[in-house]
This record gives sequence, C-alpha cells and structure tokens, in this order.
Amino acid sequence: MPFYLYRLDGDAYVRVRSNVRFAGLQGPLCATACRAPDIPEWELSEKELLRFYGVDPDDHAFIIDLKPKVQDEVSL
Repeated sequence: MPFYLYRLDGDAYVRVRSNVRFAGLQGPLCATACRAPDIPEWELSEKELLRFYGVDPDDHAFIIDLKPKVQDEVSL
C-alpha cells in the first residue's frame, strides 16, 4: 500500500513525495525503535513521522492509497 506526503497549499493539498517508506533500516520506525521493555515500540504519531522527514506537521499530511492499481486517482 503506497504512502504519499502532501503539503497544504492554500486550501488544497499538493503531492510532495511518492512512495514514502516507514519501515526498513533508513525508515523512521527503525530509527526510533525503543529497546527498553517498559516502553512500547513502533508507536509514532503522524507529527513525529512528519518531523522525521523534515517537514512542518502543521501543513503536511501522509495519505494512504488504498487502491494503488487505479492510476487515475488516489483512494482514501
């Protein structure tokens, strides 16, 4: 399932980045994983994820494409 990064431009969102990855060695989940037994792992808010990618969480959002094989639209 593809993830996209969008920026709010006026009253519309504009795609900034396609195929954002959250997992893997270079992803935010691995970079922030906790190793202490009393701290839950893999819990990041959307704001924390956006900050990881160096963007302002107040005017950016991640969008998940639920139907990636449909080329003409991004289904939410």
